[in-house]
Amino acid sequence: MSHSLSIASKLYVYEVELILTSSRDAWSKLKSYYDQNASSIIVKDIFEKDPERFSKYAHQFEGVDGQVLFDFSKNLIDDEAHELLLRLAQEARVFELRDKLFAGQHINTTEDRYD
Repeated sequence: MSHSLSIASKLYVYEVELILTSSRDAWSKLKSYYDQNASSIIVKDIFEKDPERFSKYAHQFEGVDGQVLFDFSKNLIDDEAHELLLRLAQEARVFELRDKLFAGQHINTTEDRYD
């Protein structure tokens, strides 16, 4: 299901495409992959098969209050699932919207709302 919404607020016009995640093609592919493979992904085994797993799936960042560690290595994820998740993020424009957010652009209809 897809709906378009255009909202004018002050000098900004927001073009938002409202699509349920579960309606996206990338979601269907990810779900199908999960249904076929999740039961065979055993974290202990994939650590043994891939000694670089932690460095591939863990990312550390400097935060305001110190370091932040995102460790996905201990989750039910493999290279194919990772690629499918990235495709879903691209299809949902996550990277584009992130870049706009960091550039100070408005990305949703609640910005500058004074109510």
